[in-house]
Amino acid sequence: MTIGNDDQKEAPRPDGTPPLPPPEPWLVIMGKAETAPDPKSKHLTVSFNHIIFFNDDYNLNKSFTREVDASVCRVLYGKQDTTLSCIKAGDSIIVVSYDDAAKKIPQPRQGVSIEDQVEAFPVPIIADEIHIKAPDEEKKKEPEKKKNQNAGEKEMTWMQILIRVGIIAGGILVLLFLVPMFWLLWLVMRKNGAKDPKTKADRVYRLALYHFHMAGLERGFETPLQYASQTVDPVFGTSFEKFMLVYLRLKYSGGTIMEGDNEIITEFGNSIRSSVRRKKGIGAIFWRYLNLRVADRYFRRPEESDAPNDTTNFGKEENNNDQQPFFK
Repeated sequence: MTIGNDDQKEAPRPDGTPPLPPPEPWLVIMGKAETAPDPKSKHLTVSFNHIIFFNDDYNLNKSFTREVDASVCRVLYGKQDTTLSCIKAGDSIIVVSYDDAAKKIPQPRQGVSIEDQVEAFPVPIIADEIHIKAPDEEKKKEPEKKKNQNAGEKEMTWMQILIRVGIIAGGILVLLFLVPMFWLLWLVMRKNGAKDPKTKADRVYRLALYHFHMAGLERGFETPLQYASQTVDPVFGTSFEKFMLVYLRLKYSGGTIMEGDNEIITEFGNSIRSSVRRKKGIGAIFWRYLNLRVADRYFRRPEESDAPNDTTNFGKEENNNDQQPFFK
């Protein structure tokens, strides 16, 4: 902000020489009148956190309150001269103090923070001009800000719109491809959260069927017991068959837990993922889990009886892919 003394700038000198240049302000305070000017002393209190000190603009780290001597100053409301009585508490004002020999003016000090220098300003600060900000000025700025904001939104090009649509579509596509991985994590969390052996056996069973399917050993029309003994164990070297015998006994023989059952369930449950990693490798398994067609075949596969001697339901659709738990 540049403050100038127009009266002095245009005043002719007595000897006819050009007028003197206006004095430079040593301090400009952008603040708020905390009190109206006292009618007798012509002093008022001003709070501020933004100043210009010898042409250097500063936003202060804290707010200051200072007494201002307005006894010999010019008061302007907008561009019109007015009186000191027009200043009210709460008004936004600009206080200008010019650099002249009649005042005790502090000089800028190198290496000293501006806040410490403000603390050393004279008390009171003698004002040469006080500008009262009209409230309408702030109101006029709001429509301009909104207009600029709307203009910025309208300036969005078709290319920018296509890029945003592409980013959103890409995000949805990535999430879609990660669905099989999320389902694995869900099964693992449910297995780890099971407390009693019966519930754990059911969740280990479902995790095993899904993970071995995604690893490349898709079950055909064999029973889960046949799938475990003839397909999975020979490839991955797991104890799937041993686990299935416990699982089937719990499912079809009243669910009585026998000694050693919990150890078999826990041991097999902990070996499912590690056995696949050792055989296939982490990278290969990761890419298998991005194959939505493999996952789709698992979820679309009809349930078949897993009873050791039951062959009446082969190829018939019941509940989807053994998803219903057998323990109530």
